[in-house]
Amino acid sequence: MNEKIKKLYFIIPVIYILVIIIFFLFHFMGKDPLKNDSIGYLTIKGAKSRTALFSRAEIIDLEIHFGGFVLGLSGSSPFRIEYKGGRREDSRIDTYTVFDKNIEIRYTAGFSLSINVSGNQGSRVAIALKESPETDSIEKLFIPYRIQGKNKKKPGGIPVISCQTSFEQFFLSLGYNSSIDENNKLLILDCSEKNGLPLVTMEKGEKEYRDPYLYWFCEKTYPITENQYSERVNRYISKAYDHWISVRYNESQGKWMNKDNTLLFGEHIAKGMFSESLRISSLETEAMKAGSGESLTTREIRSYRRKEYNRAGIVIVTAFEKHIREKPGDILPFLTSPFLGNLEKVIEKFRLEDSILLKKVENLILEENPAVFQTPNIILLLLDRGNISLVDELVSRIVNNTNPGSADMSTCIGMIEAYCEVSKWLNTKEQYFRKYKDIILTHLVPSIVQTDKGLFLTDREKGKSRILESIRAGYILKKAAEVSGDTDFLILGQKLIISALSLSDEQGFLPGEIIIQSFYKHDSSGFIPPEDVYDYIIPDGYIPHEIPLFPDIRPGTWLWTAAKEVRMERTDTELHCTFSYPEGFTHFFFIQGIEPFSSLMLGGTALEDNPEYARTGSGWHYSETIQTLYVKFTHENEEEELIILY
Repeated sequence: MNEKIKKLYFIIPVIYILVIIIFFLFHFMGKDPLKNDSIGYLTIKGAKSRTALFSRAEIIDLEIHFGGFVLGLSGSSPFRIEYKGGRREDSRIDTYTVFDKNIEIRYTAGFSLSINVSGNQGSRVAIALKESPETDSIEKLFIPYRIQGKNKKKPGGIPVISCQTSFEQFFLSLGYNSSIDENNKLLILDCSEKNGLPLVTMEKGEKEYRDPYLYWFCEKTYPITENQYSERVNRYISKAYDHWISVRYNESQGKWMNKDNTLLFGEHIAKGMFSESLRISSLETEAMKAGSGESLTTREIRSYRRKEYNRAGIVIVTAFEKHIREKPGDILPFLTSPFLGNLEKVIEKFRLEDSILLKKVENLILEENPAVFQTPNIILLLLDRGNISLVDELVSRIVNNTNPGSADMSTCIGMIEAYCEVSKWLNTKEQYFRKYKDIILTHLVPSIVQTDKGLFLTDREKGKSRILESIRAGYILKKAAEVSGDTDFLILGQKLIISALSLSDEQGFLPGEIIIQSFYKHDSSGFIPPEDVYDYIIPDGYIPHEIPLFPDIRPGTWLWTAAKEVRMERTDTELHCTFSYPEGFTHFFFIQGIEPFSSLMLGGTALEDNPEYARTGSGWHYSETIQTLYVKFTHENEEEELIILY
C-alpha cells in the first residue's frame, strides 16, 4: 500500500510538469492579433506569433482592407514571388512600419513594398515596389485578394475591379501589363519594368456610380488636357493643310494625289483648305497679338488672314475651273458654297438628292430596320427636309426595339448620334439621356482596346480596328458630352481621336485598318486621307454645315452656313440672326423654308432684294417659289447681325 502511494506521488508531479509543458508549447505556438492601424479608408489587420524564449515574434498574417477590397500580404494564402527564369517562392514579412501617410513592408526575401495613402481623407492607396538590388531579378508578384463589397464588376480586357459598399464605390486597378486572376483570386503584378509607377491602386470613386471602363480609360491610361488635345489636332491638320496646298496638288491636272498615287478632284479637300485657312490664320493672328505686346490694327489682321485665304483660294479655283471644263454638268461648288457662292445650284443639289434619300429612309423606318442609322445626319435630314413626325417614329419604333448588342458598330454609333441630335434640337435630354448612355456603356466603351499607341474602337473577336470608325466614335462621344455634360465622354472621345491621329504619315494619311493583338498594335492596311476626318476632329472651325431653325421659326426651316457660331432670337415682328465669321471676309449662306418677309437689315442698313446679289459686295435675294433666302455680305466685324422684319 505504501509502495503504491509512493509511485502515485511520483507520477502526479510528472503529469503536472507535462501539462505545464503542453500549455507552455500551446502558448508559444499560438498567435496574437496585431493592433489595427488605419490611415483614411485603409485599415491594416493581422497577427503575429507569440514571442518564444530565444526568438522574436514573427508576422504570420497581414491584410490591408480598403473599401470592399482585402489584399493578403502574408498568411494562409501565400504572397508569392516569381523571379527571372520562372522560379517561384513564397515570402514572409520581416517588418512593417506605419508612418503618417505611408506604410513600408519589408519581406524576408530582401525587397520592400511601399503603401502610400493620399487624396481627400485618404481616399487613394498606391502600392509600389521599392527599388533595390533585390528587386532587379523579380518578374512578378502574386497577391491574394477577396472582395467584401456588393455589386462587384470585373470588365473584360482591362485590369480593374469595382465594388460598392453601402453608398460608396471603390476601384482596384493594376498596371498596364498586370492582370487579375478571378478563378484563383490573385492579382498578378508585372514587375519587369521598374518605372516607379504603382503596381496596385485602390481609390474611392468621386461619383455615385462610375462605369469601370470609363474609370480605366479616363483615369488610368495616359492623361490629356484640353490644351494638349487642341495642340495635337492642330499639329496634325497643319501637316495635312500644307500638303493639300503644295505636295499633293498636281497643278497641271488640277487634282490631288492620293496615297496610292491616283489623282482625284476633291471638293472635300477644297472645303478643308478654305475652312482651315480661316481657322489657322485666326489662331495665328491671336498668337501674334498676344506675343507682340502691341495690339495689331484691324488692317494688319485682315491683310495677314487674306494672304493665307488667297493662297488656298488660288489652288482651289484653278482646280475647279479645270474640273468644270472636263465635266460641265457638275454642280459646283457644293461643300465650298459658303466661301464661293453658287447657292442656287446647291439648293438644286439638295432637293434632288434629298428626295431620293428621304424615300429610302422612310422605307427603312417603316420596316423598323436599324440600318437606317447608317444614314449620315439622319435627324437633321428629317427635321429640315423630311417629316418631323418621323423623328418620333424613328426613336420610338426602331431605337427602343433595337438591341445594340445585335447591331454592328456603325449602326450603334449612328444610334448614339441620333439620340444626341434629338436631345439637342428637340430639348428632350432627360427622356433620351439614359438610353444613349446605356448604348455607350454596354456596347461602345467595352469595344475599346488599349494599345501601345493609345485607345482604339475594336472588333474584339476579329482583333481589328477600323480607324475612321474609331475617330467617328470619338467624335460621337464628344457630342454626347456636350448634351449630357459628362466629362468622361469628352476625355474618352479626345483620346480615341488623338490615338488615331498618332498613326498618320508625313502627309496626314491614316491606316484604314489595324490589327490588334494582346494590347499591342501590329499590321495595318488601306489608307484614309485627312480630308475624310477633318469634320470629325476640328473643335472650332469654319466648316460648312446646316442648322435647324424650327425652334425659332418653324419645321422645315434651316440654315446652310460656314459661320463658327450662329445665334437666333425671334420676336413677333423680327428675327435677329447673329453670325460669327472672320472680319474682312465674304460669307455666303441661305435660309431654306422661310416665309415671305417685308424687309432685311444688315448693320442698321436696309438692303434691297437683288437677283444679282452675288455680284455685289453685300446683298440678298428671296425666292418665294421655294421660300429660300440667299445672302452674301462681307463682315466688317467678326459678329454681324442680320435682322429680318415681318
